[in-house]
Amino acid sequence: MKNKIKLLVVLSVFIILCLSAFTLTGCKDKGNESDNGSSEPSSVSTPTSTSASENANFLELSKSTVSLVYGESAVVIARYKDESGKTLGWKSSDESVATVEDGLIVSKGLGNAVVTATYGDLKAECSVSVIYGDYQPVLTVDHLGDELNLLKGDVYGIVSRVTFNGMSYDCDLSAEISDNTVAVFENGGIKALKKGETEVTLKGNWNNFDTPLMKKTFLLKVTEDDVVMYMSVERSGEAAEVTDEVNLSVTDSFEGETYINEANVNFFISENGVEKSGSLTLTSGQNVVDFKGNSITAKGIGEAIITAEYTNEKGVVYTKELTVKVDCPVVTYDRHVEWTDNTLKSVLDYFDDGAVILAAKQGSRDLQHTKRLLTGVVFNGDATEPIEIKTNKGGYLFEDIYGCNVLLTDDNFLSTLTLGSGIKNKYYALGGDIGSADSPIDMANQKNATDTSNFAGVFDGRGHTVYAATYDNGIFGGYGYDAVVKNAEFVITFKSSTACGITSDKGRWAKKPQMRATIENVHIVTTNFGENNHVIAEFKAEYLKMKDVLVEVNGAENLADFDGRDNVGVLFGVDISYYALMMANAGLDCFDNVRVVVNKFLPMANGSNWTKSKFLNFALNDEAEFGKVTRVSDNRDAADYCVVTGVERHSEWLKDIIYAGDSTQPDGYKHIQCITFCYGAKKLENGGIYRYNTKEDLKKAGVTQVGDWIVE
Repeated sequence: MKNKIKLLVVLSVFIILCLSAFTLTGCKDKGNESDNGSSEPSSVSTPTSTSASENANFLELSKSTVSLVYGESAVVIARYKDESGKTLGWKSSDESVATVEDGLIVSKGLGNAVVTATYGDLKAECSVSVIYGDYQPVLTVDHLGDELNLLKGDVYGIVSRVTFNGMSYDCDLSAEISDNTVAVFENGGIKALKKGETEVTLKGNWNNFDTPLMKKTFLLKVTEDDVVMYMSVERSGEAAEVTDEVNLSVTDSFEGETYINEANVNFFISENGVEKSGSLTLTSGQNVVDFKGNSITAKGIGEAIITAEYTNEKGVVYTKELTVKVDCPVVTYDRHVEWTDNTLKSVLDYFDDGAVILAAKQGSRDLQHTKRLLTGVVFNGDATEPIEIKTNKGGYLFEDIYGCNVLLTDDNFLSTLTLGSGIKNKYYALGGDIGSADSPIDMANQKNATDTSNFAGVFDGRGHTVYAATYDNGIFGGYGYDAVVKNAEFVITFKSSTACGITSDKGRWAKKPQMRATIENVHIVTTNFGENNHVIAEFKAEYLKMKDVLVEVNGAENLADFDGRDNVGVLFGVDISYYALMMANAGLDCFDNVRVVVNKFLPMANGSNWTKSKFLNFALNDEAEFGKVTRVSDNRDAADYCVVTGVERHSEWLKDIIYAGDSTQPDGYKHIQCITFCYGAKKLENGGIYRYNTKEDLKKAGVTQVGDWIVE
């Protein structure tokens, strides 16, 4: 019997040791992570048997520090030598921060505390810190939306709580009431005092947080009687619904789809449980809907308000509003369109009979309109922004648009482009070739540009050809600011000994701000180039940009070889742009892939300015004709022009440039003799002006196409 008892004792000790070992391996190591109080330790003290090498008393904790976010808990395990007659105790230095029981530490408030474990005369400590972390408390008020309706004398009890870090807490409430004659906040509830409306803001008072998330604002409406009123709307084919808003379409069908264009509205009223009757009135949006009886029919885009009104026996008026929103179905127009100013007068041709324009916009910009006409459209060729047009018959989004203000033909070319009393500042496009080789259009009446009369628009040739007979003022007379000529071929016959091909720009280069213009993707052919003719202009605008320009000069082969005379310049008469370059005041991208075929070694520009200073400019690949050159500075070949003051050959061609009386000129540029070469900025792959004797030479240089123009 004694042996049996002894065996039971041994088994009991073995079971206790096993459970202790299970506790050590199974307890969660909280550290800085929260278990939100959901896990209780199965054991927080671990008596340890003593081996031969462990005779001293000891007490140690599994953690020396614990960091918690408010609401979280952690477990600390105590390890010690088990001795008879001693018990393990726990204590917190500040239970407003954290409590501890059997090693379970629970956060209670913001701050720091020390948890102490004692065993006999031994003690061990763990520092505890409680923070709020990145969490924000949120005030929740049950069953309360943006509006609360009470009868006079009612008290509405507020049920609220604060949610923080996944847990809910009770909190005190305070209230701010805009008009405390309508209602007051007392004993945790809202008491309605008299009829009226006021704004109420509830504020949760919890741990000194004062944030928008701890507030709830609503509109309080107090009535004297229990009046219930609502509107029920029935749209075609749909069940009636109680609502404050209904959406309709201006049309009942468009592009094979059906839409809801009409609705019926009914007004229901009861006062203190008794049904009453009232009235419905269209109070705004008469141009948006028709309203007869209780029937709504959409007719325009926008919003309308239908007001329900009831007046009780005491003369108290009650109202409720129904908002009717009307829009237009819009689909993308699936074909390419070409529009001009005239098109805008007939855009309704794309819609069913009886259509009128209700709204229109281009991109994000609203357009002005009448029932039939759009205004304010900005045309930009193939890059014209999409235009959306809504009508009472449906709407289209026109995305694939080629748009220009004026489509030029033989009939209107002269009358449209001849300068008069105004600035030509629209988008002009060719509808086909203008003139012919046998009968070029005669530009005899083109005038020289002024500040108030010039070409400042966009001329888009769309790949067509203009056959023109030109005089001193060329085809366009002169550029205004930001003018563009692109995508065109010009076959030019000079009709006077001083004629220019494209423009004149006499004196226009001196204007401030500096002139900006662009010639891009253009092919120019001359039939009879002479000594004083210029393919582009008499003066080069200071910021004229030429990109992908192919020039074929016929007639120059009849001229005498160049000997320095100043009455021949292939592209320009005077190009003073490098004067501004020296002053660090010129653009650097003006020549980009400009190819000139002229069967004669000639300058690209050659002439005098108002001070009689002379300017002589050559193509960049003609620099070799001068042998060794001396540049003004080492960096000039990085810009549009390479300026040289000394040459090995043709030194007699050097011209005087005198900047007399101009104190702003840097030293060294007041009086120099120089020649310039039309380089382009290094960032441009084909920057500069290149001259070739023949088209075969151009092809040998590897150039078979310039812009859209094939070298044939």
